[in-house]
Amino acid sequence: MKRSLIVCGILGGTVLAGASSTFARQNQPGMPTLAQVYIQNRDRSEAIPIKVQNTGDSLPVIVVGMPTVSFAQNAVVGTMSARQVWEYRRLVIATTNDVTPSLNEAGLQGWEAVTAVTAGSNTIWTLKRPK
Repeated sequence: MKRSLIVCGILGGTVLAGASSTFARQNQPGMPTLAQVYIQNRDRSEAIPIKVQNTGDSLPVIVVGMPTVSFAQNAVVGTMSARQVWEYRRLVIATTNDVTPSLNEAGLQGWEAVTAVTAGSNTIWTLKRPK
């Protein structure tokens, strides 16, 4: 009886140690995690367009709310890939000036900063946005 309790205690401790090390490894920087996105649309005007690029993997999608979409088991859904077209803009600002107001104004127009290169007394910012 005592012997079986000792064996059970050792096995249980080994299992717990293994499980905790696996859990600890999953939460370390650089380890892959499951990507999750939660979007809550309150009406049709808030719909967010999405684009799924060729990943070669099946992507699980859960649709919550109205309208309910259902597919037959093993249904084939046609997709079409489209290349994103960008427009670019250069913004030249003296290195002594604060760049924040200019970038905030450009951001309100849909521009995103891509690179910044210092050339002499100026910084040249490259901005992009979907065309």
